[in-house]
Amino acid sequence: MDVEPPQHARYTDYRRALARVADADEVVLVAEVLADPDRVMAEAAISGHLDDRTITLNAPRATEDLLAATDWLQRKACECSTSPETLAVLAGNGRTKRVRNAASLKLSRRRR
Repeated sequence: MDVEPPQHARYTDYRRALARVADADEVVLVAEVLADPDRVMAEAAISGHLDDRTITLNAPRATEDLLAATDWLQRKACECSTSPETLAVLAGNGRTKRVRNAASLKLSRRRR
């Protein structure tokens, strides 16, 4: 019988916690997840969470939330997201030049 690696269980736990986290507590939880010693797994959990949130980006409220997020959270969203919609929103309207440039660069690389 195969034993599931511990990082798989942590990934599942993180995804569940991220799906239920209150908006006010999200930044703290994201920081906790990113502090996990398995950086690749942690970033995958955050990326999946951001992609899940992006599904609702067609709603003005979700776009407003992303654009109102802290500089740090926008940078993390840009780094971790694979969603063209999220990256386009950040490229066009990110809070800082750093976020806008990073999102634009990531979008252009996806198009190649």
